[in-house]
Amino acid sequence: MSDIFADQGFRTHFTVYIVVNLMLIAINLITAPGTYWFIWPLFGWGLGVLGHAVGVGGASKEQH
Repeated sequence: MSDIFADQGFRTHFTVYIVVNLMLIAINLITAPGTYWFIWPLFGWGLGVLGHAVGVGGASKEQH
């Protein structure tokens, strides 16, 4: 797991994912507290982050 966070590109992707999704959650809860639409970008983008992590993890295993 630590190998994944050693990759600068993944760290940037993950940080932006967290910050943007926290803002989306806040916007959702302020503007439409009864409807939880934030889960869709959280889930969809999360799949992209997961794919990035798998790609970085696979690349680091090949280097060893």
